[in-house]
Amino acid sequence: MLPMTCDSKIFNITSQPACAFSATMSVENADNAENLKKKDGNNEDAHPYKCQIDIALPSESCAMNVKSVLEVDQEIGDRVKKSFTLTPDSDHPSSNRVLRVSFQATEAKMLRVAVSTFYDYLTVALKCLQEFGQ
Repeated sequence: MLPMTCDSKIFNITSQPACAFSATMSVENADNAENLKKKDGNNEDAHPYKCQIDIALPSESCAMNVKSVLEVDQEIGDRVKKSFTLTPDSDHPSSNRVLRVSFQATEAKMLRVAVSTFYDYLTVALKCLQEFGQ
């Protein structure tokens, strides 16, 4: 696995604390994935490239709104899988303020394209929240 981290970006949401997100990405060597498929003879991990993005939002309702907006767009084809979950924040364990987005892809290029597109959509959603409120 090749661990990679992306820098955080800060968005200010109307009179709320800053909305920060961080991304961690781990990419499995494609040669190792192909060798594992050949050895096992099965296609268990057909999506060896993975990325998980955690977005800490100011409130649970804000997180639910962003989730409902972003999960509408499904990935085209079966080369990329994307899932959304709300999880508790370490600072506020009683509320699900963190939107966790997990990507799985068959190729590193497809993962990069999916994550890049997701960040574009996320930017639009956060700017809308900033402009129009929750």
